[in-house]
Amino acid sequence: LKIILLNNHRLGMVRQLQEYYCGKRYIGVDFKKNPDFIKFAQAYDAVGIRVTNPGELRLALEQAKAAVEPVIVDCMIAPEENVLPMVKAGRPITDVFDGSEVK
Repeated sequence: LKIILLNNHRLGMVRQLQEYYCGKRYIGVDFKKNPDFIKFAQAYDAVGIRVTNPGELRLALEQAKAAVEPVIVDCMIAPEENVLPMVKAGRPITDVFDGSEVK
């Protein structure tokens, strides 16, 4: 089991939907506290790897692939980062949104 966590200390996908569809009215998406996912992994005899900049990602993925144990790769990303493209609510996978429609 390998888990790649895009960690922006928020409910990022919910925040992104609120940004695009609710006029940036954010409700209930920011965490005051966030679990330490490295300690969480270790508590279950898994491997925890933290990535704090893009240059560390390749090595982290190689380490995760080589590990026999379950692995959490905790990738720290900027809180305002969005995941694009995204599928519009209620639309088929072919109807993607790349963010360019929003100014």
